Amino acid sequence: MRILPVLCYKRPMRLAAIDVGSNSVLLLVADVISGTIGTPLDEQVRITRLGERLAGDRVLPEEAMRRTLAVIADYKERAARLGAERTLVAATAAVREAANGTEFARRVQEATGLTLQVLSAQREAELGLLGVCSDPALKDAALLLLDIGGGSTELTAGGPGGLVGSTSVPVGCVRLRAQAGDARAESDLERMQRAAAVQLAAPMRRIARLAPGSHLVGIGGTITALGTVDLRLDEQRHREVDGHVLTAGRVRQLALEIAQVLPEERSRIAGLPKGREDTIVPGAAILLAAMQALEQDGLRVSVRGLRYGLLSVSARPAKPAEA
Repeated sequence: MRILPVLCYKRPMRLAAIDVGSNSVLLLVADVISGTIGTPLDEQVRITRLGERLAGDRVLPEEAMRRTLAVIADYKERAARLGAERTLVAATAAVREAANGTEFARRVQEATGLTLQVLSAQREAELGLLGVCSDPALKDAALLLLDIGGGSTELTAGGPGGLVGSTSVPVGCVRLRAQAGDARAESDLERMQRAAAVQLAAPMRRIARLAPGSHLVGIGGTITALGTVDLRLDEQRHREVDGHVLTAGRVRQLALEIAQVLPEERSRIAGLPKGREDTIVPGAAILLAAMQALEQDGLRVSVRGLRYGLLSVSARPAKPAEA
Protein backbone atom coordinates (compact mmCIF):
# COMPACT_ATOMS: atom_id res chain seq x y z
CA MET A 1 0.00 0.00 0.00
CA ARG A 2 1.26 3.47 -0.86
CA ILE A 3 0.78 6.74 0.96
CA LEU A 4 -0.86 9.20 -1.41
CA PRO A 5 1.09 12.39 -2.14
CA VAL A 6 0.22 15.30 0.13
CA LEU A 7 -1.71 17.84 -1.94
CA CYS A 8 -1.19 21.07 -0.04
CA TYR A 9 -2.48 24.59 -0.12
CA LYS A 10 0.06 27.02 -1.57
CA ARG A 11 -0.53 29.54 1.19
CA PRO A 12 0.82 28.86 4.69
CA MET A 13 -1.59 27.15 7.04
CA ARG A 14 -1.17 27.24 10.80
CA LEU A 15 -2.20 23.80 12.03
CA ALA A 16 -2.28 21.86 15.28
CA ALA A 17 -2.06 18.13 15.91
CA ILE A 18 -2.83 16.33 19.16
CA ASP A 19 -1.57 12.76 19.56
CA VAL A 20 -3.41 10.88 22.33
CA GLY A 21 -1.20 7.95 23.27
CA SER A 22 -1.40 5.24 25.89
CA ASN A 23 1.12 7.00 28.13
CA SER A 24 1.29 10.61 26.98
CA VAL A 25 -0.55 13.30 25.04
CA LEU A 26 1.45 15.42 22.60
CA LEU A 27 0.79 18.74 20.88
CA LEU A 28 2.41 20.24 17.80
CA VAL A 29 1.52 23.64 16.34
CA ALA A 30 3.33 24.75 13.19
CA ASP A 31 2.92 26.46 9.84
CA VAL A 32 2.70 24.19 6.79
CA ILE A 33 3.28 25.35 3.22
CA SER A 34 3.75 23.27 0.08
CA GLY A 35 4.15 20.13 2.15
CA THR A 36 6.89 21.58 4.35
CA ILE A 37 6.37 21.78 8.11
CA GLY A 38 7.99 24.85 9.58
CA THR A 39 9.68 25.33 12.93
CA PRO A 40 7.27 24.32 15.70
CA LEU A 41 5.49 27.24 17.33
CA ASP A 42 4.50 25.09 20.30
CA GLU A 43 5.29 21.53 21.37
CA GLN A 44 3.98 19.91 24.52
CA VAL A 45 4.18 16.46 26.08
CA ARG A 46 2.19 15.50 29.17
CA ILE A 47 1.94 12.11 30.82
CA THR A 48 -1.67 11.05 31.50
CA ARG A 49 -1.40 7.23 31.55
CA LEU A 50 -4.65 6.76 29.66
CA GLY A 51 -3.72 3.14 28.94
CA GLU A 52 -2.55 2.20 32.42
CA ARG A 53 -4.99 -0.73 32.57
CA LEU A 54 -4.36 -2.15 29.09
CA ALA A 55 -2.62 -5.14 30.64
CA GLY A 56 -5.66 -5.82 32.84
CA ASP A 57 -9.34 -5.29 32.06
CA ARG A 58 -8.70 -3.06 29.01
CA VAL A 59 -10.89 -0.28 30.35
CA LEU A 60 -9.84 3.36 30.33
CA PRO A 61 -9.95 4.42 34.01
CA GLU A 62 -12.21 7.34 34.86
CA GLU A 63 -9.43 9.40 36.45
CA ALA A 64 -7.11 8.80 33.48
CA MET A 65 -9.87 9.88 31.08
CA ARG A 66 -10.41 13.07 33.08
CA ARG A 67 -6.68 13.84 33.06
CA THR A 68 -6.51 13.28 29.32
CA LEU A 69 -9.63 15.32 28.56
CA ALA A 70 -8.20 18.23 30.55
CA VAL A 71 -4.96 18.10 28.57
CA ILE A 72 -6.77 17.94 25.21
CA ALA A 73 -8.90 20.95 26.20
CA ASP A 74 -5.82 22.89 27.25
CA TYR A 75 -4.02 22.01 24.01
CA LYS A 76 -7.01 23.19 21.98
CA GLU A 77 -6.88 26.54 23.76
CA ARG A 78 -3.12 26.86 23.25
CA ALA A 79 -3.55 26.17 19.54
CA ALA A 80 -6.38 28.71 19.26
CA ARG A 81 -4.28 31.39 20.96
CA LEU A 82 -1.58 30.80 18.36
CA GLY A 83 -4.11 31.16 15.54
CA ALA A 84 -4.33 27.54 14.39
CA GLU A 85 -6.83 27.19 11.55
CA ARG A 86 -7.42 23.52 12.21
CA THR A 87 -6.79 21.18 15.11
CA LEU A 88 -6.64 17.46 14.46
CA VAL A 89 -6.74 14.96 17.32
CA ALA A 90 -6.03 11.24 16.99
CA ALA A 91 -5.75 8.32 19.39
CA THR A 92 -3.78 5.10 19.18
CA ALA A 93 -3.58 1.78 21.05
CA ALA A 94 -5.21 2.70 24.37
CA VAL A 95 -8.45 3.99 22.85
CA ARG A 96 -8.33 1.51 19.97
CA GLU A 97 -8.24 -1.48 22.34
CA ALA A 98 -10.33 -0.21 25.24
CA ALA A 99 -13.83 -1.53 25.84
CA ASN A 100 -14.94 2.06 26.55
CA GLY A 101 -12.93 3.71 23.76
CA THR A 102 -16.08 4.84 21.95
CA GLU A 103 -17.34 6.46 25.14
CA PHE A 104 -14.06 8.34 25.52
CA ALA A 105 -14.25 9.60 21.93
CA ARG A 106 -17.78 10.86 22.65
CA ARG A 107 -16.56 12.69 25.75
CA VAL A 108 -13.77 14.36 23.78
CA GLN A 109 -16.38 15.66 21.32
CA GLU A 110 -18.65 16.90 24.10
CA ALA A 111 -15.88 18.54 26.13
CA THR A 112 -13.87 20.15 23.32
CA GLY A 113 -15.88 20.05 20.10
CA LEU A 114 -13.04 18.09 18.50
CA THR A 115 -13.61 14.81 16.67
CA LEU A 116 -11.25 12.15 17.98
CA GLN A 117 -9.96 9.90 15.21
CA VAL A 118 -9.24 6.42 16.57
CA LEU A 119 -6.52 5.21 14.25
CA SER A 120 -6.15 1.65 13.08
CA ALA A 121 -2.69 0.15 13.60
CA GLN A 122 -1.94 0.48 9.88
CA ARG A 123 -3.07 4.09 9.70
CA GLU A 124 -0.95 4.86 12.74
CA ALA A 125 2.03 3.34 10.93
CA GLU A 126 1.34 5.34 7.75
CA LEU A 127 1.12 8.63 9.61
CA GLY A 128 4.26 7.93 11.64
CA LEU A 129 6.17 7.19 8.45
CA LEU A 130 4.79 10.29 6.75
CA GLY A 131 5.85 12.36 9.75
CA VAL A 132 9.42 11.06 9.81
CA CYS A 133 9.73 11.46 6.03
CA SER A 134 8.85 15.16 6.47
CA ASP A 135 12.42 15.52 7.77
CA PRO A 136 14.56 16.70 4.82
CA ALA A 137 17.41 14.51 6.07
CA LEU A 138 15.26 11.36 5.79
CA LYS A 139 12.84 12.11 2.96
CA ASP A 140 14.72 9.96 0.42
CA ALA A 141 15.81 7.16 2.78
CA ALA A 142 14.55 3.58 3.02
CA LEU A 143 13.51 3.23 6.65
CA LEU A 144 12.64 0.79 9.36
CA LEU A 145 10.66 2.95 11.76
CA LEU A 146 10.41 1.77 15.36
CA ASP A 147 7.83 3.39 17.63
CA ILE A 148 7.66 2.25 21.27
CA GLY A 149 4.47 3.51 22.85
CA GLY A 150 2.80 2.94 26.16
CA GLY A 151 0.53 0.14 24.98
CA SER A 152 2.08 -1.13 21.77
CA THR A 153 5.20 -1.14 19.64
CA GLU A 154 5.10 -0.57 15.89
CA LEU A 155 7.66 -1.39 13.23
CA THR A 156 7.10 0.14 9.81
CA ALA A 157 9.09 -0.37 6.62
CA GLY A 158 8.89 2.27 3.93
CA GLY A 159 10.23 5.51 2.58
CA PRO A 160 9.56 8.07 -0.15
CA GLY A 161 7.60 5.48 -2.15
CA GLY A 162 5.24 4.88 0.74
CA LEU A 163 4.51 2.05 3.12
CA VAL A 164 6.05 -1.36 2.40
CA GLY A 165 4.77 -3.16 5.49
CA SER A 166 4.06 -2.70 9.17
CA THR A 167 3.29 -4.60 12.34
CA SER A 168 1.85 -3.57 15.68
CA VAL A 169 2.67 -5.70 18.72
CA PRO A 170 0.74 -5.27 22.00
CA VAL A 171 3.78 -4.64 24.16
CA GLY A 172 4.58 -1.10 25.30
CA CYS A 173 6.39 0.50 28.21
CA VAL A 174 3.26 0.97 30.35
CA ARG A 175 1.89 -2.48 29.56
CA LEU A 176 5.25 -4.19 30.22
CA ARG A 177 5.67 -2.24 33.47
CA ALA A 178 2.26 -3.51 34.62
CA GLN A 179 3.09 -7.09 33.66
CA ALA A 180 6.71 -7.33 34.77
CA GLY A 181 7.10 -4.73 37.52
CA ASP A 182 10.16 -2.53 37.91
CA ALA A 183 13.76 -3.43 37.16
CA ARG A 184 16.35 -2.87 39.88
CA ALA A 185 19.08 -5.26 38.72
CA GLU A 186 20.63 -6.63 35.53
CA SER A 187 18.65 -9.86 35.92
CA ASP A 188 15.40 -7.83 35.99
CA LEU A 189 16.32 -6.03 32.77
CA GLU A 190 17.14 -9.34 31.09
CA ARG A 191 13.81 -10.80 32.26
CA MET A 192 11.93 -7.84 30.77
CA GLN A 193 13.89 -8.07 27.53
CA ARG A 194 13.06 -11.77 27.19
CA ALA A 195 9.37 -11.10 27.86
CA ALA A 196 9.31 -8.43 25.15
CA ALA A 197 11.26 -10.59 22.70
CA VAL A 198 8.69 -13.39 22.90
CA GLN A 199 6.13 -11.09 21.30
CA LEU A 200 8.35 -8.88 19.15
CA ALA A 201 10.89 -11.12 17.48
CA ALA A 202 8.88 -12.97 14.81
CA PRO A 203 6.70 -10.09 13.52
CA MET A 204 9.63 -7.68 13.45
CA ARG A 205 11.84 -10.05 11.50
CA ARG A 206 9.02 -10.54 9.02
CA ILE A 207 8.79 -6.78 8.37
CA ALA A 208 12.58 -6.36 8.23
CA ARG A 209 12.79 -8.97 5.46
CA LEU A 210 10.58 -6.72 3.32
CA ALA A 211 13.14 -3.90 3.40
CA PRO A 212 16.72 -5.20 3.59
CA GLY A 213 19.37 -2.54 4.08
CA SER A 214 16.97 0.03 5.52
CA HIS A 215 18.05 2.53 8.17
CA LEU A 216 16.60 2.01 11.66
CA VAL A 217 14.96 5.16 13.03
CA GLY A 218 13.21 5.44 16.38
CA ILE A 219 10.36 7.72 17.45
CA GLY A 220 8.18 8.06 20.53
CA GLY A 221 8.70 9.08 24.13
CA THR A 222 10.77 6.10 25.27
CA ILE A 223 13.36 6.46 22.53
CA THR A 224 13.63 10.25 22.70
CA ALA A 225 13.87 10.05 26.52
CA LEU A 226 16.77 7.59 26.30
CA GLY A 227 18.41 10.01 23.88
CA THR A 228 17.95 13.05 26.12
CA VAL A 229 19.32 11.10 29.10
CA ASP A 230 22.32 10.04 27.03
CA LEU A 231 22.98 13.67 26.03
CA ARG A 232 21.89 15.13 29.40
CA LEU A 233 19.48 17.53 27.68
CA ASP A 234 16.98 19.53 29.70
CA GLU A 235 13.42 20.18 28.50
CA GLN A 236 14.32 23.42 26.73
CA ARG A 237 16.95 21.63 24.63
CA HIS A 238 15.06 18.40 23.93
CA ARG A 239 14.97 18.92 20.15
CA GLU A 240 18.76 18.59 20.07
CA VAL A 241 18.28 14.83 20.41
CA ASP A 242 17.05 14.73 16.80
CA GLY A 243 19.51 12.68 14.74
CA HIS A 244 21.34 11.28 17.77
CA VAL A 245 22.44 7.66 17.40
CA LEU A 246 21.84 5.18 20.22
CA THR A 247 23.75 1.91 20.18
CA ALA A 248 22.42 -1.24 21.83
CA GLY A 249 25.36 -1.22 24.22
CA ARG A 250 24.66 2.34 25.30
CA VAL A 251 20.93 1.66 25.74
CA ARG A 252 21.75 -1.27 27.99
CA GLN A 253 24.22 0.81 30.00
CA LEU A 254 21.69 3.63 30.45
CA ALA A 255 18.96 1.20 31.49
CA LEU A 256 21.18 -0.41 34.12
CA GLU A 257 22.27 2.98 35.48
CA ILE A 258 18.65 4.13 35.77
CA ALA A 259 17.51 0.83 37.29
CA GLN A 260 19.95 1.22 40.16
CA VAL A 261 18.24 4.46 41.20
CA LEU A 262 15.02 4.21 43.21
CA PRO A 263 12.01 5.19 41.06
CA GLU A 264 11.10 8.01 43.43
CA GLU A 265 14.61 9.45 43.02
CA ARG A 266 14.87 9.16 39.23
CA SER A 267 13.42 12.63 38.68
CA ARG A 268 16.92 13.91 39.48
CA ILE A 269 18.45 12.07 36.51
CA ALA A 270 19.57 14.67 33.96
CA GLY A 271 17.56 14.49 30.76
CA LEU A 272 14.83 12.13 32.04
CA PRO A 273 11.42 13.71 31.33
CA LYS A 274 9.03 13.98 34.26
CA GLY A 275 6.53 11.12 34.35
CA ARG A 276 8.79 8.52 32.74
CA GLU A 277 10.59 7.49 35.92
CA ASP A 278 8.87 4.10 36.16
CA THR A 279 8.49 3.26 32.45
CA ILE A 280 11.89 4.16 31.03
CA VAL A 281 13.54 0.84 31.97
CA PRO A 282 10.71 -1.33 30.55
CA GLY A 283 10.87 0.85 27.44
CA ALA A 284 14.62 0.28 27.18
CA ALA A 285 14.04 -3.48 27.50
CA ILE A 286 11.63 -3.34 24.56
CA LEU A 287 14.14 -1.35 22.53
CA LEU A 288 16.90 -3.88 23.26
CA ALA A 289 14.62 -6.77 22.29
CA ALA A 290 13.69 -5.02 19.04
CA MET A 291 17.28 -4.19 18.09
CA GLN A 292 18.32 -7.77 18.79
CA ALA A 293 15.48 -9.16 16.65
CA LEU A 294 16.36 -6.78 13.81
CA GLU A 295 20.10 -7.45 14.17
CA GLN A 296 20.69 -3.70 14.36
CA ASP A 297 23.30 -2.22 16.68
CA GLY A 298 22.43 1.43 16.09
CA LEU A 299 19.27 3.53 15.90
CA ARG A 300 18.79 7.13 14.82
CA VAL A 301 16.48 9.16 17.08
CA SER A 302 13.81 11.30 15.42
CA VAL A 303 11.64 13.86 17.19
CA ARG A 304 9.10 13.60 14.37
CA GLY A 305 6.34 11.04 14.09
CA LEU A 306 2.58 10.73 14.20
CA ARG A 307 1.76 14.36 14.97
CA TYR A 308 3.94 15.51 12.05
CA GLY A 309 2.07 13.08 9.81
CA LEU A 310 -1.22 14.49 11.07
CA LEU A 311 -0.10 18.01 10.16
CA SER A 312 0.88 16.88 6.67
CA VAL A 313 -2.47 15.26 5.90
CA SER A 314 -4.44 18.06 7.54
CA ALA A 315 -2.87 20.49 5.05
CA ARG A 316 -4.79 18.80 2.25
CA PRO A 317 -7.75 20.70 0.83
CA ALA A 318 -9.91 17.58 1.24
CA LYS A 319 -11.02 16.01 4.50
CA PRO A 320 -7.98 14.88 6.53
CA ALA A 321 -6.93 11.43 7.65
CA GLU A 322 -9.45 8.68 8.07
CA ALA A 323 -8.90 6.09 10.75
